[in-house]
Amino acid sequence: MSLLDYDLAISSRLDGTGAPKDHAAITEFDGAHATLMDITERQRPSGDRPIVIPTSTIAQAKELDKAYSRHALLLRRRSDKDGNELSKQLEIQSKHIRTALKTVMEACSYLNLDAYPIVIRHPYHELFQYRKEIRQYAEDVLVSPDKNNSEEKRHLNLLIKFIAANLGKVELLYDQFAPYGLTNYELLWTYFRPETAIVYQTEYYQEAYRVNSCRYVEREALNPPYFEISAWSWDYNGTYFGPKKSTIQVECFEGARKLSELEAYPLDCLDALERLQLTERLIRRGKVWRGVLDNQHKEYSGPAWVSPDEAKVRRGLPDYRMDQLVPIHVKGRVIVDYKTHQRVNYPLGTVLYTRSAAGRRNMENKTAVSSSTSSSDSSYFKGPTAEDTTADQPQLLLNNMECRLNRPSYEISDFEALLAPARVRGYALSEKRWSFFLVEDLEDIKWMESRFEELAIEQTWKDNIEALVRQHYTSPPDGKSQLARKGRGLVVLLYGPPGTGKTLTAESIAELTHRPLYYIGTTDVGKGVSDYEAGLKTVFDLAAAWNAILLLDEADIFLTKRGSSANGGYLMDSIVAAFLRSLEYHEGIVFLTTNRLDNFDPAFESRLNLRLRYKSLSADNRVKIWRNTLTKINDEYSSSSGEQRWTEDDFVALGRDLDINGRQITNLVSTALAVANYRKKPLSVKALKQLHDMNFGEAHQD
Repeated sequence: MSLLDYDLAISSRLDGTGAPKDHAAITEFDGAHATLMDITERQRPSGDRPIVIPTSTIAQAKELDKAYSRHALLLRRRSDKDGNELSKQLEIQSKHIRTALKTVMEACSYLNLDAYPIVIRHPYHELFQYRKEIRQYAEDVLVSPDKNNSEEKRHLNLLIKFIAANLGKVELLYDQFAPYGLTNYELLWTYFRPETAIVYQTEYYQEAYRVNSCRYVEREALNPPYFEISAWSWDYNGTYFGPKKSTIQVECFEGARKLSELEAYPLDCLDALERLQLTERLIRRGKVWRGVLDNQHKEYSGPAWVSPDEAKVRRGLPDYRMDQLVPIHVKGRVIVDYKTHQRVNYPLGTVLYTRSAAGRRNMENKTAVSSSTSSSDSSYFKGPTAEDTTADQPQLLLNNMECRLNRPSYEISDFEALLAPARVRGYALSEKRWSFFLVEDLEDIKWMESRFEELAIEQTWKDNIEALVRQHYTSPPDGKSQLARKGRGLVVLLYGPPGTGKTLTAESIAELTHRPLYYIGTTDVGKGVSDYEAGLKTVFDLAAAWNAILLLDEADIFLTKRGSSANGGYLMDSIVAAFLRSLEYHEGIVFLTTNRLDNFDPAFESRLNLRLRYKSLSADNRVKIWRNTLTKINDEYSSSSGEQRWTEDDFVALGRDLDINGRQITNLVSTALAVANYRKKPLSVKALKQLHDMNFGEAHQD
């Protein structure tokens, strides 16, 4: 067999992926000789098929009379027409060595162990990472008393010698660093073997991953290179739980570094106690993560990651990535909502890897699944099919990780919990931003039910508002058709001067009934007419999904009479009409507030369940607000110093002498408290009156 004939024979065995086209064509003599043959492919100047020649050494020249296909190992070098080496790979033709590798490297998902030959590219990462298992396998064979496996012993011994010759220096250097938990940049690949549990860390959180593969990446121009790890985690896309593939970068560095100080490090590099504590903490966090995914209303204080340009995300620009999110501080109530977050921010959607319908018939076909992507590819979908929802069929995936439909019966395993993300997707109600929140900073809400009783409004108003809201939540819908839904919502209009308690009424009833308050101003809905129509639909859809009380503050633009010159003509008429339609079919609770009610569109009369007019605060109401506000501060002082700071006479004096509204009272107390803290003096009536005169005195009446 000529060199060219051999090259054609090898090429004909392989399809485009390196898998054999026809295993029947492989004879029992292929790879039978326990020898290593080193050959070089050199490109022709004409661009035709390369020339295949033995690599020029005396020892290998003696092998010219042998058929290359019979060598157990074939070292193939590729060079350009000038003889410059382009690449190098080891082709394993021995059936004994292929059997050994399939046994010990089963977890190596990115290496095709069913191919003939098995191809391992220089610098032979896989052989180094599984060297101990390969040696143990070979040792077991070598000490076996079986006299019929002499050929297998020779073949395995050949592989052991190849590893020693080509990876011995790397192993020696590794053994000098690894016992001390150290590495240099060039040795990084030796620590990140497939299936290894690793920890990715930032200044805010830690996450565990399962290694898939790794490589070194050169950047363009003056940018430094980096080490890239492809790894699996366990995530959720709003419909399914499953494995997600991510890439982690470790920037190039000089000298030796502690592994545990890098952006990513193997979990095993920690000492036993530290490893156990971290593992237990991540598993606990993962189990909490499992329980807070679907429309959970939580208290949050900590960093949250948001898009620097939400409009850019919604336009679906392909260059937008998770690592471009920026941290802000969020303190307040949040809604954890994966499904809606992914729909609104679909370029940042979670892509889970599973098998498509075709892939279940052809087990070689591995595709990606996302419930939020807009791709037209058949391997993407937006939710479970009818078949998926009627049959519980776990779908096999790489490395025994399976996708699971989100059902109450699904219990997350410790392994899945370990790989769960540190952050959840949701919406910050105060900041009005779609965000990522740390699981460990989510807390159950401590409801302030007393705020409703503290409202400075008539008791009959409070009784009726509470009755209407509680009754609305206890009466189930009587149908699913649009006709049955019509008019099922509860709409309350609150109007009157600023600072009289309109907004506080909605806030306090939400506290009393333990419901989210979705607070929206007209500028949050949109900026143009088309934005308003789309924005209204989004607002009402979210309020329904979260079972929230919707508060539309300063809703004048939606209430103005159509056809009047005051509302800006036809375009504004369409906004009012769109709002009326949304209100008509919304089944939840809506509070509308406005400072004035002139030029009111009569169509709203039939949509309102309750309309309350708030008047300027009386002296008695101001006394009540002062009492409620300062008593909270009084309690804080009493708990720390045991001294009583306020009396009923103080409340009466402030309510009688300071003619300001509720919002102004709150702001005045906040300002006075800041000044008192700076001066390290307690608050007093005198200090409050001085600040009042500064803000509302005669100098401001001009």
